[in-house]
Amino acid sequence: MIKIGIDIDNTIFTCNSFIYQLTNKLQKINNTSSSYKIIDVENVKKSNKIIKHLHKIFNPDKYQPHTKAIETINYLHDKGFEIHIVSNRPTFNIMVKATVNLLESYGVKYNKLVLGCKNKVDYCNKHNIFILIDDMPKTCEETAKNGIKTIIFNPENQYSTNSTDHRLKAYLCKFSSWDKIKKMMCSKIALIDIIKSRCKNNQQEL
Repeated sequence: MIKIGIDIDNTIFTCNSFIYQLTNKLQKINNTSSSYKIIDVENVKKSNKIIKHLHKIFNPDKYQPHTKAIETINYLHDKGFEIHIVSNRPTFNIMVKATVNLLESYGVKYNKLVLGCKNKVDYCNKHNIFILIDDMPKTCEETAKNGIKTIIFNPENQYSTNSTDHRLKAYLCKFSSWDKIKKMMCSKIALIDIIKSRCKNNQQEL
């Protein structure tokens, strides 16, 4: 089974919320520790009946899905890919509940929700993630340099690199739309390449 790691903010959803910016600062996003929390989503849903109203303080109108993002994620999930939603969002209870509700309200299908993940290289390696989709150049370059196939989601085509690092060239690619990501993930040639890359990386870690 191919495991895909996908970021939330500015990857699945557009994000212009002040609360998001503030909580990211509180989370100390420059900290590269490998701590993270795998969320028991069902328990979160059961723990508070007002969860459907809780996320209102996070300005849900500021979070809109990128075109074809949810359609693509759900398609991949239904095709048997294991979807890990992996975010640096803080693990404060109120943020956890707001995040679960946001994903639920838009019908996003996934297998695991991981929050507070400040070191996605570590998570991808420990959980055998085959490919990571993220919007942060630094994160994407770090995962690519560690032999993990990485897609930098860059809808405004602002990212570019002239790096001579062979791993960046081999493991990092850039897409400006989820339509293009879907086409890649539906390509047998691309999937074979992703599987080979993951297997090669696993052998190097042994």
